[in-house]
Amino acid sequence: MYTPKEFKQDNGDLIFELIDLFPLGLLITTSESKVSLSHLPFLFEREYAQQGRLLGHFAKANPQWRELEDIDEAIVVFSGPNSYVSPSWYHLESVPTWNYSVVHIYGKPTIIHDRGEKRAVLDKLTDRHESSSIEPWRSDFDSPTQSKMLEAVVAFEIVVTKVEAKFKLSQNKDEIDQLNVINHLAASPSTRSQETSLLMKKALPFSVPE
Repeated sequence: MYTPKEFKQDNGDLIFELIDLFPLGLLITTSESKVSLSHLPFLFEREYAQQGRLLGHFAKANPQWRELEDIDEAIVVFSGPNSYVSPSWYHLESVPTWNYSVVHIYGKPTIIHDRGEKRAVLDKLTDRHESSSIEPWRSDFDSPTQSKMLEAVVAFEIVVTKVEAKFKLSQNKDEIDQLNVINHLAASPSTRSQETSLLMKKALPFSVPE
């Protein structure tokens, strides 16, 4: 990934937060001359091994899962807050651009064949997203319906070997323009723009007045 040094992000907390808030990743695998892609929800276990691992699952009807048994590396792309930035917001002449945040995770994929471990992966994914519910849904894979559904999915893990993160958030502008961008995005009716403004406040190395 092309990443000018001012846009390179090494803050593990910000990277983890992006994946946690935007867990729908793009899984990319290559097999001979074919490139396969699937959009899948992931759970990032940060404390696993040296750099963490991703947990996910396919529908068994998706043929991409078979490729994971034959490759040494897969890539998962996570996209975070992003928004258009108008040159009219700058005090110095410039051109239109786009602020965005992305994380690329590289790692060794492994299919989880054990039924109990597969259940555990699905429970972890479900519990993560049910945690904010007043009455969280709980799985019952011993029921006939859910047992049949369990057989229709394939769980897997990706043990992380490399993380690349690019947060392009006006770091190449001076502080006045950065504050102008933050304020314009915060005032936008677009939730996406507001999220980008919040990320800029977290990522840029100065205090933003309230």
